Amino acid sequence: MNAHEVRQLAHAEESYWWHRGRQRIVKRVLSRYVPSGSRILDVGCGPGGTTQSYAGNGRVLAADASPESTRIARSRGLTVATMEATHLAVRPGSCDAIVSLDLIEHIDDDERALREMYDALRPGGALVVTVPAYQFLWSSHDVAVGHKRRYTKGQLVRLAKRAGFEIELAAYAMSSIFPAAMAIRLAERLRPKREHPQANFVKLPRVANALLERIVGLGPQPLRFVPVPFGLSIVLVGRRPADG
Repeated sequence: MNAHEVRQLAHAEESYWWHRGRQRIVKRVLSRYVPSGSRILDVGCGPGGTTQSYAGNGRVLAADASPESTRIARSRGLTVATMEATHLAVRPGSCDAIVSLDLIEHIDDDERALREMYDALRPGGALVVTVPAYQFLWSSHDVAVGHKRRYTKGQLVRLAKRAGFEIELAAYAMSSIFPAAMAIRLAERLRPKREHPQANFVKLPRVANALLERIVGLGPQPLRFVPVPFGLSIVLVGRRPADG
């Protein structure tokens, strides 16, 4: 992701409905699967807005490979290290939990990144991952932000298991907006392609933005509702085995 896209993302994290809704989901998942006070490593923190939203859950170290992302994240008061997800410069077994939000789809060797995270976790430690869903939803937005691929839930589960994780949660999220997103993405293919694709952060009226934030932030809520079999995003919680 180039510096311009990083700055756009930094602004979006503060108020844009999609990011605010994802923050609600991640905070809820963390509260269920990661004990308060845990040592958390946020791998691929970006500009740090989402990291800020849950930093009170534990002792958080953020990491990102982008100099522009780490610069902005530090300006927000976070402790940030510059490192690649495939070469995590942390002591093996030193983390109680790792959060990696919409990161591994940017990495050529996504399995290697997950293996690095596995090694950084203590036995019994938890991994929280989100990724974009469904390759058929590929659009200019994916190109602009540097995605390599999108996933199905089954693909993500198999990938995490190959890296050594036991799966505690795998669920589609942002399901309520899936039909609209699918229509928009498919309609985009009928229009002429842009020479320089850009990330799509469409500014909405404040009321609409707040409403969408609440709608997309509803799931997943494990053990309370029957899982929805589709969505725009996927949330996975994996755990390093206690004897692993």
